[in-house]
Amino acid sequence: MDEQNENNVLIVDDSAIDRKIMRKVITRKLEYVSIYESSDGLNLINIMGENHIKVVILDIMLPGISGLELLKNIRSNIQFANIPVIICSAIAEDDLIYETLELGAYDYFEKPLSDRAVKFSLALKVKNALDLQNRTEKIKFMRDHDMMTGLRTRRYFEYHIDKYNLNRTYPLTVIMFDINGLKIINDAYGRKVGDRMLQYLADKLTVTFKDSKMISRWGGDEFIALLENSTKSQVQKQAENLKNDFIKSFKPQYNISLSYGYVIKKDNKLPLSHYVKLAEDQLSSNKILEENSSKRLMIDSMTHALHVKNPREEKHSQRVSELGGLIATELGLSDYEVKKVILAGLLHDIGKISIDESILNKEGKLSHDEWLEIKKHPETGYRILSGSADTIELSEAALSHHERWDGKGYPNGLKKEEIPLISRIITVADSYDAMTGPRTYRKVFTSDEAIDELLAHSGSQFDPIIVEAFIKTIKHAVLLSN
Repeated sequence: MDEQNENNVLIVDDSAIDRKIMRKVITRKLEYVSIYESSDGLNLINIMGENHIKVVILDIMLPGISGLELLKNIRSNIQFANIPVIICSAIAEDDLIYETLELGAYDYFEKPLSDRAVKFSLALKVKNALDLQNRTEKIKFMRDHDMMTGLRTRRYFEYHIDKYNLNRTYPLTVIMFDINGLKIINDAYGRKVGDRMLQYLADKLTVTFKDSKMISRWGGDEFIALLENSTKSQVQKQAENLKNDFIKSFKPQYNISLSYGYVIKKDNKLPLSHYVKLAEDQLSSNKILEENSSKRLMIDSMTHALHVKNPREEKHSQRVSELGGLIATELGLSDYEVKKVILAGLLHDIGKISIDESILNKEGKLSHDEWLEIKKHPETGYRILSGSADTIELSEAALSHHERWDGKGYPNGLKKEEIPLISRIITVADSYDAMTGPRTYRKVFTSDEAIDELLAHSGSQFDPIIVEAFIKTIKHAVLLSN
């Protein structure tokens, strides 16, 4: 907004000459201030509201109503109670000055203006009052608005909900939206991507429901809006269009989705908060139906994106999956557990989706900082996989596949059987493939050399039983190939 329009001062004085002098003194020092005038203050509150007045200069002796009464009116009005009011008067009695300050006046000066007031004190009083009001409004805005999206906060919504419910035209629709899997997006791609989705949805809500007087960010990934005079078919069409726009913008790359729920309040029998709860319940029901398949699609999309970033990772994950399945079979695990190991092998490095492509594809030795970034991938993978009911059982396997049998691994320093069995299997398969797979910056081990390394670290880095099962698997495979 234009700064001049945002620094509006109202002078209330029955003397046109005094108003003219004050206007000239203030605007000469404060060029960005706009001055409004009133000769009697009889319509004071309306003038303040219509012109976004930030500071009032108020004479005591006025026709019709005194400045003291007007000051009381301002202080009793919830909208303007904190507006700075500077009292001006030709009456310089201490009792009067004290009374005005006790009623909440911001400052006081005498008429006619002294040379000091003309030179700087009046303009300075106005400047200080404006600065105070601007700070107050900024704090209030930050308290009532979500800084990410610019929408109202949940606190503001809940505080004003009962007042909003009064004198409303029915039907009144409560509609809520939720971005499915936003936490997974934040973990995998970083918060900038998730924030972009939040801002996009907020903008779409503002445009779609442009006549709504109340649109708020309800939670981390939830939004709420109140719509007046909307029919069920209108709401359904608007919500579906918004949902489709959102999916069209983000699903091709991230497989993200959007859920919504709404209820229509047709009378004033029950409080609005009751309908908010109903809309929330409907949103939760719809979310359950859509979320799990959406999250699994999202994880599949991330796996594909990781393999595009680093094609070597795809082949590595496939080999780890195959080797893990063979080890699990050799250990006599059930078909269900073998399948879990196979799937865990495919997804164990999904956390690398959050790592910069230049680090993943680096051909030389990693720097200390780059190595620290790489070490974050088990925890990122855990957060991603634990976000979907389809993959939550595999999240612990991803988290712990760099733990060591002797407790010197990461991220949690687990040891021996504290490490999930699937993770211990993946660790052996992962290490074998890392040694025998193609690398341009270090020696590629033969199968026998890699087995010797596994045996050398059996009981320290690796579970001895799993190393033994793996060697049997490899030897059996060699026999079959001969």
